[in-house]
Amino acid sequence: MHDNKFNNVQMNQAELSCKVSFLTVTGIYKGITNYLYFDQLAYPMQSNNTITNGAIRINLDKVFFKHLGVSINQTWQTTSSNLISLPKSVSIASLFYKGNLFKNNLQLAVGGQVEYYDQFTPYAYMPATQAFYVQDNYKAGNFTFVDVFLNARIRPVTFFIKMENILHGVIGTNYSMVPGYYQPDRAMRFGLTWLFFD
Repeated sequence: MHDNKFNNVQMNQAELSCKVSFLTVTGIYKGITNYLYFDQLAYPMQSNNTITNGAIRINLDKVFFKHLGVSINQTWQTTSSNLISLPKSVSIASLFYKGNLFKNNLQLAVGGQVEYYDQFTPYAYMPATQAFYVQDNYKAGNFTFVDVFLNARIRPVTFFIKMENILHGVIGTNYSMVPGYYQPDRAMRFGLTWLFFD
């Protein structure tokens, strides 16, 4: 039998950010006392220790030549406890072209996005309680997600095409972020909007 009488969780957070032109650097510190979590049997538990988390995040957002955009988000993070499941590094980068063509009759955006997460031990999921719980058998991450997209508008029609997870099966298929709940396989999505004004 377990005890469901818990103390209040206390959290302290400090964040410092510096922005210079198109570059932002952020440092984050978080301290959590009386952290509540679900243990490996998915029972609610409370930590007696203060857990500290730290992160440094770099964001770069820049448009070159009025049309070519680059967005890079890099985060390095650490925690003092394995009760909080975090990848040590998360990288997300986008490259895109956005502009008007053919005497401004075609509005076009085309590009791609890459996401990478370091290997880490994620939480498992308990459907009966709809809660995530600590586990130590399954490793996630160490996989690269790549998406490409095209958005276009020729008045009055707007359409998009997006290919998600294009590296599925090429560099492996072990890309589940929660044990037993897999990310979507390679997929193509598309849509069309046509406005009728008369």
